[in-house]
Order: sequence, then structure tokens, then C-alpha cells
Amino acid sequence: MNPKITPQQLAQLKQIPIESVARSLGMRVVRHKALCFMHDDHHPSLAFNVSRNTWRCFVCDKGGDSISLVMERNGQSFVEACQWLGAQFGIFSGGASVAVRVKTATPTTAPSPASVIPADAEIIGAIIEHCSLTEKARKFLFKQRRYTPEAIESLGICALDDANELLQHLLTKFSMQRLKQAQLVFENRRNPANPRFYFHTPCLFFPYYNEEGKLVNLQARYLGGRKNTPRFQFLKGIPTGIFNLQVLKHVAPTEPLFIAEGVTDAIALTSCGYKAIAIPSATTAKEEDLERLAAHTLLMYPDNDAPGEALYQKVKNAVDPHGGHITRLLLPPATKDFSDLYLASLE
Repeated sequence: MNPKITPQQLAQLKQIPIESVARSLGMRVVRHKALCFMHDDHHPSLAFNVSRNTWRCFVCDKGGDSISLVMERNGQSFVEACQWLGAQFGIFSGGASVAVRVKTATPTTAPSPASVIPADAEIIGAIIEHCSLTEKARKFLFKQRRYTPEAIESLGICALDDANELLQHLLTKFSMQRLKQAQLVFENRRNPANPRFYFHTPCLFFPYYNEEGKLVNLQARYLGGRKNTPRFQFLKGIPTGIFNLQVLKHVAPTEPLFIAEGVTDAIALTSCGYKAIAIPSATTAKEEDLERLAAHTLLMYPDNDAPGEALYQKVKNAVDPHGGHITRLLLPPATKDFSDLYLASLE
């Protein structure tokens, strides 16, 4: 019979210093911040509150205690996360399994069905149709990152500088109530007469489609210079999904399909002439979505860090039981990700 976790042991798990838990998970903590493993993060957006012993990513809008951090980072259940923490910090001896008998709140990182809303494809489509590539976006995409115009066009990427101008345009097509229901507009507490657009501008927009070509999500990449502004944003309450899934219809079973960690790597791969999809992180990827990739010839350059390795292993574990296979390609030791390799190849 498995030993039961007591309320005292559960309290011990939750009292483990949150930053110690993060470091044990392979996260680099600097000044109470770390790169978020749930999205393509290049500037730390995951913060730790040491007084409350909690964590939160202000881009993904997820957070919680030490147990929920392990659940998200390792892709584990509540019980598995307790086992992992207990083994790491000596709370449970011998690595014994744990059966939870105490009442616990639903982890904040696992949204209830009521909190998940369907994407308003009509509004997202209106945003994409109205926006174009701004001068700031062109400088970032073509001069800094040196992506090809063909790749940007094929992926439907566009940009926005003026949020107010877009909001006024959307109000000619949709009611304010509908924009609020889509969580694209929020009340401005300082100025109620001037509602706030959800995405920070200037920004790029990355549209997410399903295999049938229907818009299912929208991701923004901030291009401005304000400090402490999230670099990446997804629409709230909508499952993250996989970027560029619509390409699957155009990939033959024997044709290589690259899996990237994050949209920017997918753009770099597409710029090289490859067909690629992007998974924001190992924790956001659903196993049922990954299983559908088993019919394709999969290749991946895992990032040279712990999250990259975790994503590779998750894809491998999902496709192997279904007769699939993923070929691992190695980056040079000093190269962080494929985007770095892409830029280096152009020098």
C-alpha cells in the first residue's frame, strides 16, 4: 500500500523556497526572474515572489506555488510533481510514491473548462487583414533577423504600431462587448473612457491556424523598448496550440517536417526553404496534438538547454508508440538555437 501524504508533508512541499525549486528544474534565476519555459522567451518574463513563495509568467498568465511549477516545467501530474519534489528535497524517503488524501485547490496552472474560451476567428481575421508590415517590423525581420520575405508572407506574419487606430477600425465591425468577450479590449482604470487594447505595441502578429486553415489563436511579439513589457503574448484563455499547422496539408509523408521550439526558429527554418511547425514549449504541447505528427518524417534541432531537451523528449515519447520517428539534429555547442545557426550561416 502506498504511503499517504499528510497535510504536514504537503505544507513542507509548498514551503520549499520557490527559487530553489526553479534552480533544481534547471532554470537560471537572476534577480528573482527567469526565462519562461512555456513560450519562446528571450527576456525573462517569469518572476518569483520570494515573500509569497510563488511564481508567475506575465506573458502566459500562469503561476502558482512550488508544486505547480514542477507540474508545468516537467509536464507532470500533481502526484508526480509531489513525488519529484519529495525526492529532490528529502521530504519523502526512498523515492516512495505518494497518494494524496488531503483536499487541495485546483492548481492555478490548470485552467478550469469555464476559463477556456474559443478564439473569435472573425476578429482575429479582421486584425490580420487590417495589419501589414510596418517599417519597424521590416527592420526587425529583414535587417536584424534576415528572414526572407517569402517566409514571412507564407506564414501570414504582420505588424501593428498604433493600437488605438486598430481598435477604432475593429469598432466599425464589432461591438465593444464582443471585443471584451474576446479579451482583446480591457477597461482602463485610469481612464474608463479610453479602453486598453490587450496587445502591447509596436508588435508583430503571428497567426495560429489549425490543419484545416481556421484561425485558432494569435501571438504577438513586442518590438518596442519599454522595460518590463512582456516580449511575447498570447490571447488569454485560449490553448496555445502549434504554429503553422496548416502546412501539414502540403507535406508528403516522406518529406522532412521540422519541429521548432518557438515561432522565431520556425521562421528561420522556413527561410531556409524547409517546412516547419513551432511548439512554444514542452509544457504547452498537448500529447494528442503531438501524436498526430507520427505520420510525418520529423526532424528537430533541440535548443542547447534544458527546455529544448524536454521538448525533444516529449515529442519523441508521443510519436514513438504510434510508429513515428523523430531525427535529432545537433547544433554546434556554442549555438543556442536554430535562429543563431541561421544567422551564422549568412555571415
